Amino acid sequence: MIMPNYNGAKYLDKALGGFAVQDHPDKRLIVVDGKSTDASHAILSAFSGQRPDVVWSTTPDRGISDAINIGAEMVGDDAVCGYLGSDDILRKGALSAVSDLFEEYPFIDAVYCRSYFYDGGSLVRLHVPLPTFSKKMLRRHGTIAGLQNFFVRASILKRLKMDTELKYAMDLDFYFRMIAAGHPRILASPVISTLNMGDGSISTSQRAASSRERHRVTISHCGYHPKTVLRYAWASARLMAKG
Repeated sequence: MIMPNYNGAKYLDKALGGFAVQDHPDKRLIVVDGKSTDASHAILSAFSGQRPDVVWSTTPDRGISDAINIGAEMVGDDAVCGYLGSDDILRKGALSAVSDLFEEYPFIDAVYCRSYFYDGGSLVRLHVPLPTFSKKMLRRHGTIAGLQNFFVRASILKRLKMDTELKYAMDLDFYFRMIAAGHPRILASPVISTLNMGDGSISTSQRAASSRERHRVTISHCGYHPKTVLRYAWASARLMAKG
């Protein structure tokens, strides 16, 4: 698991604890954080000092995508990589369940799971549009699974890498490029892998910027399509209405 962190102390203890209780015998967590100014470094120092399966890289990164790339270079090609945000809590047994799928189906390139989101008042099960990972479905839905629910062979991640120029749509771009590079064997799993501790702190401007970036990524891979343009225009109008 690769965890980019920057000032994520609010939920970091819970995220680290969720990794600690995983029963997979060969698990490893790589935390990339060289710039936090909150209590993150104190938490990481205490936690990593007690666990040989946790590595804390203080290499300064240029954002989430760069941090993922840094972490990926620290594992062997035969590993399976997953992303863990500092506000994502792994469900107990999630890593073993995902590992079992890779062992049962050695020809697959990646696995994506389901998840829950906590909005501060209730648990929401995040919708997975259809159990089909294809260019058409990515164009239609904007993405299919968040990075925190996506597990990919390290050899693929290390070769394709995350686009460090992207701030919001690096997952969508990576999925498009996986398919284009001949890695479409992506298995949908009924496993619920994570709980995201959202607290409603994402501003409208950030949501709008994310929508615009996903629109640009979709067009760059698929060209202009009337339904895509209309969908993003509708999403932008909703965000503007919310202020």
